[in-house]
Amino acid sequence: MAFKKKIRSNVSIESPIALFRDLRNRKVKGLLDHQSEMLEIYQKEFMNEDNIAMELPTGSGKTLVGLLIAEYRRRVNNEKIVYLCPTKQLVNQVVEESKEKYGIKTVAFTGKQSEYDPISKAEYNRAKTIAVTTYSSLFNTNTFFSNPDVIILDDAHAAENYIASYWSLSVKRKEYKQLYLQIIELIKGSLSHGHYQTMVADSPLYEETLIIEKLPTEKFYEHLNDLTVLLDGNVGNTTLQYPWSVLRSNLEACHLYISWSEILIRPIIPPSLTHEPFANAKQRIFMSATLGNSGDLERMVGIPKIKRFPIPEGWDKQGLGRRLFFFPETIMQEDEAINFSLKMTKQVERALILVPDEKTREDIESLAREITDKEILTSRDLEVSKSRFTENENAIAILANRLDGIDLADDQCRLLILIDIPRATHLQERFLMSRMAASVLFHDRVRARIIQAVGRCTRSPVDYAAVCIIGQELTDELVENKKIKLFHPELQAEIIFGHDQSMLIKDKEEFLENLKIFLEHDDEWNAAEEEIFNERDSRKQEILGASKKLLEAAQHEVYYQYALWQKNYDKAMESISKVVSILSGDDVKGYRGFWYYLAGSTAWLASKDGIASYAAKVGEYYNKAAKCTNVVPWLNKLANITNREENENYSDTYVLSLVEGLEAQLDKLGISSDRKFEQFVADILNALSQKENGNLFEKGHEMLGCLLGYNSGNTEETSGPDPWWIVDNKICIVSEDKLYEQEDKRIPVKHVQQVANHPTWIRKKIINLEEDCKIVPIMITTAHYIDRDAVTFADNVLYWNYDEFLRWAISAIDVIRRLRQRYSGPGNPDWRNEAVAEYKKYKLTPLEIINSLKDSLLKNLPN
Repeated sequence: MAFKKKIRSNVSIESPIALFRDLRNRKVKGLLDHQSEMLEIYQKEFMNEDNIAMELPTGSGKTLVGLLIAEYRRRVNNEKIVYLCPTKQLVNQVVEESKEKYGIKTVAFTGKQSEYDPISKAEYNRAKTIAVTTYSSLFNTNTFFSNPDVIILDDAHAAENYIASYWSLSVKRKEYKQLYLQIIELIKGSLSHGHYQTMVADSPLYEETLIIEKLPTEKFYEHLNDLTVLLDGNVGNTTLQYPWSVLRSNLEACHLYISWSEILIRPIIPPSLTHEPFANAKQRIFMSATLGNSGDLERMVGIPKIKRFPIPEGWDKQGLGRRLFFFPETIMQEDEAINFSLKMTKQVERALILVPDEKTREDIESLAREITDKEILTSRDLEVSKSRFTENENAIAILANRLDGIDLADDQCRLLILIDIPRATHLQERFLMSRMAASVLFHDRVRARIIQAVGRCTRSPVDYAAVCIIGQELTDELVENKKIKLFHPELQAEIIFGHDQSMLIKDKEEFLENLKIFLEHDDEWNAAEEEIFNERDSRKQEILGASKKLLEAAQHEVYYQYALWQKNYDKAMESISKVVSILSGDDVKGYRGFWYYLAGSTAWLASKDGIASYAAKVGEYYNKAAKCTNVVPWLNKLANITNREENENYSDTYVLSLVEGLEAQLDKLGISSDRKFEQFVADILNALSQKENGNLFEKGHEMLGCLLGYNSGNTEETSGPDPWWIVDNKICIVSEDKLYEQEDKRIPVKHVQQVANHPTWIRKKIINLEEDCKIVPIMITTAHYIDRDAVTFADNVLYWNYDEFLRWAISAIDVIRRLRQRYSGPGNPDWRNEAVAEYKKYKLTPLEIINSLKDSLLKNLPN
């Protein structure tokens, strides 16, 4: 008989918990208390809500909770369910767990849509199975999942990178160099000469590659037509064509960010509800181990209001598993610490190394092959399944930009090495965090990334893994006093215990001994366990003071983005008004300043669209933005353009640029430990005290400029100058360092001619200087006299006596040391204000230096 008899089920499922009891093929014996609690709350309170979020710690079984909700709705309501994961490997991991552990039928949809299995497609379309796929499979211009009823977003804290990419045109220099350079040429007139030269240079200084700029909306608008033509002709047959097709008609609602390595065009918030497959779902469920309290989820996914589950009872103190943190940089430099951490991998069968980018992964892989005999695996090797790693008895997995997702329980991995986890992952984040003094917005986001990263290898209450921390920035994010309080008490205790133990270690072999004790996990470890418990019980998790305001503002920020997308400028301005009224107080003034900037740019767009009444408001909003936080050079410059006469106080941005440069140096040297900073300072002072060694003095001179935030350089050319200090490409102090054996030595003609010619050399060699750059030559010397014939050539050359310079340098370092004690990370407006005042008071700015030496001319020395 060709026809098959249809089997009908008459089973009535009362709840997700009852469904779990009916899953006869499951290997999980029962639900944990917190899982049952969340399923009951869902059924009673959240079944009919559009957007809900549930937070369960890493390893607490949120995947089972999500799958039970999905299966319950599929069976009871005959709904089409899509379960989203960040990566293909995680899709396969969820499907494997659902089949092997839970007895729930799911199907993985990965790869090309044309290669999806026809039977699986039919089963999903008829709500006979749950579809598990990647975020990118839903958020694309031709998705198979065009009308899901329920969307479950796992690892929702990571959703922003995947959702926002649908509305992000990222022109990376490495991949699209010619297009990148064409865009730079197109907007050349809106860039300063120095910025343009940096962007087109093949090998700029490393510090210059870190600069992030935003093209002001007015400037961006001027180039829209030409930019559209350029992109239309160049993105075809590339991966850029898809985001471009989404953005092309809404560029006015986007922003353009520029760095040496990338140009990014995107809206502030992804307007996800304009994507019909996402918007038309009956319910969207966001699951994460770290949702935060500042409205970060709402901003990341473009949904104004998301209802949150209450956190299960007991999770406020107790965590899952045990981690022993190692901080090898307490006794060694970073390069040595990396090498040593690779030697630690010899004590385990498998180790996981997480790094921020592909370049770092390649470097670590090369080192690992030299130092160990283990098989090296990458994300490509684990894309389908992690079994190639977990079944290997001698392997290291090195994954780039993968801070979450991969779950390695129990003996699958006992050692995790984290190297340089970044604070920001894309240009908009980096711009807001460092250039706009709005880092308060990202505390939850950075914390979420770290929590996800350190939890990769502890997946149950009795699991345990060692975590080795490499990189000063990551160390500071973990142990800095103000930041550690934002973590869960159990994690706080683990970090404190690990850092304290690392600080006490004198010989690096002690790290290996402690690792051995931890891995054996017997009585010798139990005493340490008690210490961690005691520390945990004495601590509580604090909430960021600004969280309540940021959460309240988030919905209006999202409403603003949709209004702007629809060119409804009145509604957009109404939303901004609500945002800035909520964002009151000094703790959020950097972010408030950014929203005043958006008010100015939106008013400008409205005036261009024919609403003339907004034109008069543009300058007012820009000035409010600048005055809101007068330590943001970018806003100050914009305010100057708008109303230069009323903003004379903001015309000198040199000191602000120096403070930004100082922040970069302090981040590099670290704030959680004094060792690197004090070593750097000691190297400077030791070099500057070497009267008999001119080359060493020059090195200290250059390092001092770097520490103070200058763009400091030197040259090996015989005719070239000694160190130069540049700010904003608009002012340059160029030096000639002459340390003579006899202090009664008269400065000869040739040396005066050298320093007098340095401005010419600088203009010829440093191509990114502004055309009107002020270049001031200075001679730093032990000499007190000048040759009479040399006076002729000494016009406009300043004189700085060596002893006076050394005293000034010591004072300058003392200022930086004091500022560092109060520094907690980039973009703090109050700290920047303090730094500006100190720089001016102690004459550390270029104009203060020049002014203090204006009466000390080389030509006036006795001859």
